Amino acid sequence: MDGSTTNELAPQLRMLPEGVTHLVISVGGNDALLNADMLDLPASSTAHTLGIFARRLAVFQASYTAAIEATLRLQLPTTVCTIYNGAFEPIQAQRVNVALPMFNDVILRTAFAHSLQVLDLGLVCTEPGDYVDEIEPSAQGGLKIARLIAASLNPGTGPAHASCVYGRLPSSA
Repeated sequence: MDGSTTNELAPQLRMLPEGVTHLVISVGGNDALLNADMLDLPASSTAHTLGIFARRLAVFQASYTAAIEATLRLQLPTTVCTIYNGAFEPIQAQRVNVALPMFNDVILRTAFAHSLQVLDLGLVCTEPGDYVDEIEPSAQGGLKIARLIAASLNPGTGPAHASCVYGRLPSSA
């Protein structure tokens, strides 16, 4: 659900309709947004800044791992998505492009620890037209994401860009 964080995934899983056969989980972007204040915090040293990031990432890792473990209890094929980069002004984009990979690293490590397929949305939504504002995909970006999801779940239905899919690659990739 739009606006949700990792802590809100488990309750959403209880609302899944009967007959669900696969899950594609895209969560973590709002957690990263809630930590955006780190990009403007004053710091006395690089070590101080890295310490702030490390503490925040540890909290994110615990909540993301718990969310994925709740998903895995459903015993359904599960794919996770990284957080896309957004369309920020150049100065903000520079900071986001340094910080966001730390959050995506948590997603990747968790996925790989559980042998899950990963869709790298940062490699999918790469054009300004892929976003309607700084953080929301446009119809163009949403279509790119939907096509990648469909192709990753249904090999042979369309082009799945192997550079955007990690883990269980579709046979047509």
